[in-house]
Amino acid sequence: MFRPLAPVACGGGSGTITYTVSGTATGPYAGPFTATGSGTVTAGRLTAFSATFAIDAPAGTVRGTQELAASTPLMCFQGADFASIVEAFALRYQATIATPTGTYSDRGTSTVGPLFVEPSGTNLHATYTSAQPATTPAVPASKGQCEDGGYARFGDPRTGAPFAHQGRCTQFVTTVK
Repeated sequence: MFRPLAPVACGGGSGTITYTVSGTATGPYAGPFTATGSGTVTAGRLTAFSATFAIDAPAGTVRGTQELAASTPLMCFQGADFASIVEAFALRYQATIATPTGTYSDRGTSTVGPLFVEPSGTNLHATYTSAQPATTPAVPASKGQCEDGGYARFGDPRTGAPFAHQGRCTQFVTTVK
């Protein structure tokens, strides 16, 4: 569902846009996804944008956020019962990926658009390009996260390997973080 909160007068206008969309993601984490975003259009430019997304795939779950990389011109069309943003815009993303073998972090750029909203439904296209050569094991934020087998969900970003035991995980938190 896409809902302009104030008329986004395409061609130089200003307003606020929000959307919530769900469907099926493709790629290495293919499965049901949801995404929610909002942005501000000022004088025909997208000047602020943030979104959250979630994918629940057999290979693992992905949870992430996106933010506008830079203000960008926006080409769009709007009528009484539809809105179409036809210009793709660049975002930065961060994601946490939880798999049966561990929890990892990823970051990079994503492109969102075109976004078509009609009475029959919403169509959103987004692509993601990692800035990392490989996903990085997520790191613990506290010693408590290492306890009760929690160390197995994290890894040492210096080696890319999961922590072998609670002691190494705790040592990482106290010496590196």
